[in-house]
Amino acid sequence: MKPSLLLITLITALLSGCGSDESPQPITEATVALTDYGIIRVDHNTGTAQTRLDAVFCDLSAPATAAIIDAQFLSAADSCVVSNDSQGNIDQATPLLCSAALPAQSISAGENLTVSSNAGTYADLAQEISVDNITYTTSSPLPRPPNGLTLDIPGDTFSPFSAVQIPDLQELAVSSPTSGELLRSDTAIAWNAATDSPNSRLLLTASDADVTVNCSLADDGSFSFSAATQAQLGELFAASSLTIQRQNFTSPTRGDSGLVIITSIQ
Repeated sequence: MKPSLLLITLITALLSGCGSDESPQPITEATVALTDYGIIRVDHNTGTAQTRLDAVFCDLSAPATAAIIDAQFLSAADSCVVSNDSQGNIDQATPLLCSAALPAQSISAGENLTVSSNAGTYADLAQEISVDNITYTTSSPLPRPPNGLTLDIPGDTFSPFSAVQIPDLQELAVSSPTSGELLRSDTAIAWNAATDSPNSRLLLTASDADVTVNCSLADDGSFSFSAATQAQLGELFAASSLTIQRQNFTSPTRGDSGLVIITSIQ
């Protein structure tokens, strides 16, 4: 922990209330200013029975609150975007980079990150240095991770973190549309809701020959396209290409460093 910045933040918040009727803003994990953050991604595909792990650490050009950083990675709930093209069944994973909306430079967090459980080491993420980016990844895909994973970051330019809890994967069971059924604009989508995960999203991509819709849904078990989205899709929309992924998001902080942990299963 870096206490000096937290102490300054506390003093500033207290002084701001002097001589004013306004109460000072509470210091919480969401409001404390961060100078750097790391993104950890655990992505499991049940179809291939493989898991991909990667990470990147980012030194901010200017401090930002944890809430502002979180907003760059946690997508809005129950929002859809329709485009007039057909993407087919695409891989939703993209290269892991620092957020472009918050100027930052990738930094080292040590030579090797370790992910473990009670059964021992699950994965080692080795540092990879390119011309303009420092990332961490495994040398090959892994089997499904066990429950109770923890992450150890040795630290370098980025502060060390130890025994960081990684949320367990929650099985995703889609009951509508059923296997082989086309997704239409008036189809009611149904699945098993996430348990005690307010920051869990269901990411949906569906395409027919001419139109693609991408949605980020609250993970509450049911969704129907709004009238506006149905109008954009059109009455003839019938998607045979459908990808649905559950994504969970947590963001622990320590001092003026934070983590964004994204776990997903499809």
